[in-house]
Amino acid sequence: MSFSDVTRGQGSFVSRTKSIDRSNSFKVVKSVNDEIFEPTGSGISTAFTVSGTGYELRGLEGGSMTGGLASGSLFNMSLSYVSASSFATVNLFR
Repeated sequence: MSFSDVTRGQGSFVSRTKSIDRSNSFKVVKSVNDEIFEPTGSGISTAFTVSGTGYELRGLEGGSMTGGLASGSLFNMSLSYVSASSFATVNLFR
């Protein structure tokens, strides 16, 4: 069969973009510094990191944290409220 014998629509589409499955990877939802953030809808996160001091975090199902978390460690927990001073940064991930 030559090229001229094939009409459009007969061949199957071949995607040239390979999808890469990266398990255990996160995307940044928001970085909170010197503000109060209450995630809703598309802003809901599934993990977070904290650096610095002067923050308040509330879990999605209750509980509050105001200190004592290891700086730079990734915590797999959703938050419903984030308050960070100018000396703290809370990164929210999904």
